[in-house]
Amino acid sequence: MSAQLQAKQDTEQIDSLILTLIIPGTCGMGCEFCIIDHLEEEQGKHILTPDDYGRFISEIHAVHFVAAVCIQGREPTNPQSMPYTERILACAHECSRPSSFVTNGLWLAQHAEQLVATPPGKIAVSIDSGLPEEHNRIRKNPRAFARAVEGIRAVQNVLPETGLNVTSVYQPNGRHFLESMPQLLKELGIQGWSINVQITPGSESFGGPTQADEQCFRDLVSLYRLACDHGLSCFV
Repeated sequence: MSAQLQAKQDTEQIDSLILTLIIPGTCGMGCEFCIIDHLEEEQGKHILTPDDYGRFISEIHAVHFVAAVCIQGREPTNPQSMPYTERILACAHECSRPSSFVTNGLWLAQHAEQLVATPPGKIAVSIDSGLPEEHNRIRKNPRAFARAVEGIRAVQNVLPETGLNVTSVYQPNGRHFLESMPQLLKELGIQGWSINVQITPGSESFGGPTQADEQCFRDLVSLYRLACDHGLSCFV
């Protein structure tokens, strides 16, 4: 079924859409908690082209209100993935829709200038500890921290109008990994910090209990207060 036909069916039920797209490619990291990177592309299966993504966005936009276009998952600035990222951002620009993507920063500095023609409205850079060695260990890449910081600096230089924020993963009993983040963000000139919580939903019933316990909530409150003390806007 085409995107246009599906959108027509859904028009009366949904006021607006945020298109969140996962593109082909690898991320260059080895995070154990990642869900998206475990979605393997089977040999022989059809992989969408950059133009397929552009056509999908355009058809949806033609019949429905698209609030935003987002790329999330894998790595948008991977050299193999950049044709997809550029086409998606260009299509969002053509449709006058805000765009954004989440990146680990590994190739962000390398490709920042390629984003100037159709700059995203926002970029979120993933950093899971303000301590370089800890972030590199979590991401299983010795260059992860340095590349992320380098990418942030590059965006600040060549894309000054693009909003930048940092996103981190809270792992169970992992507050100590994140306590150094507010100071790092202050030094980088970043105002927004998003914390994603790694928990497993209950599977016995719809809306069942999760693994989150009192310690998790105490940690998140502590991190939120620490962020506020450093003048940051913090979202969980």
